[in-house]
Amino acid sequence: MAYTKKSNKLYAAAAALAVTASVVAPVAADAASKVSVKYIAPILMKHAGGDKYAVKKLTLPKKVKVKLTNGKYEMRSVKWNGTVKFEKKYINKFQVLYGTVAGTSKKAVLKVELQNYPVDVLEPVLEPVAVGGKVVLPSTISIRYKSGIIVKRPISKFNLKTPDTSKAGKYKLAYSYKGANSVMTGSIKYEVKAANIMNVMGSVDDQTLSVKADVMYAAAGAMAELLIYPGKDMSKAPIVVKGSLSNGKFMASKGGIPEGTHSYVVKVGDVKSAAMDFTVANTMLTSAKAIGNKKVEVSFSRAVDSASVENFKIAGGTVTAVTLSPDKKSALLDVSGLEYDKDYTVEAKGIMIGGVARDLGSMSFMTQ
Repeated sequence: MAYTKKSNKLYAAAAALAVTASVVAPVAADAASKVSVKYIAPILMKHAGGDKYAVKKLTLPKKVKVKLTNGKYEMRSVKWNGTVKFEKKYINKFQVLYGTVAGTSKKAVLKVELQNYPVDVLEPVLEPVAVGGKVVLPSTISIRYKSGIIVKRPISKFNLKTPDTSKAGKYKLAYSYKGANSVMTGSIKYEVKAANIMNVMGSVDDQTLSVKADVMYAAAGAMAELLIYPGKDMSKAPIVVKGSLSNGKFMASKGGIPEGTHSYVVKVGDVKSAAMDFTVANTMLTSAKAIGNKKVEVSFSRAVDSASVENFKIAGGTVTAVTLSPDKKSALLDVSGLEYDKDYTVEAKGIMIGGVARDLGSMSFMTQ
């Protein structure tokens, strides 16, 4: 092959370029091996919600951004030398952690500020209500924060449902409170009480029974009644008397109750008091007084239905006529055969009272 002057020049240029490349390449490689971390900017973090109730838990970064000596940036893994402490003394203050960064002796710096966070809901104590009543909820509910402060929050923030009071019992009302990066859930206790009938007292005046009682937690619209069981026979249907119930006070009365011992019960809604006994005393002769030796006036402990000569007997004399007083609580007897200044006894039997024939006993008297 023949060489010209032109080809010789190209050969020389190529040779020179090869020499230059062999010199430059090691220099470039050496420069690359000297790139290092120039700067690691501190990391600032703020965390709300604490640890227990936080929606998004606090997590420390696994990588940090570093600036290299060649002006470029890259992400490198980091291992922190501690953990963030959720203690009262650190609230609204920075905790500083240092981290070991891969490929450098320089330390990463992490500053974490814990913002004050809720730790407890001060659940209110609610007053018991009657069946069908309305639970009275407070307008605010207090929340305790880590720093110790207590803040009142509107009850509308707790997502409460309307309490069910249809049945007596103890219940819980669920709530859910949302704060800054936190959700607190729990329940508020409330009680629905059946009627409580207390201090039941009854009194008898003649044939009328009057009953009073204190009633707490009467169900809304509950009927108040007095049940009377003649002869204490609880197996039979009672005499039902409508009572009144106002401001926790029950009252009821019933007249015309027959003689004897009976029982009564106060009923409010579906709740009954314990049975209590009462006695309507037997009708008796209470006095006998002679008016001369022709008439005798007798008195009864209560009004009678009727009376006739057949109902009275006087040993040593004869009852010829009987006249009841207008109130039927006394009678004037016409008699014959009585002597002056002498003791006699009048006996009353079979007198009708409340539709039942009753013996009223006897009384002594002296003619004058």
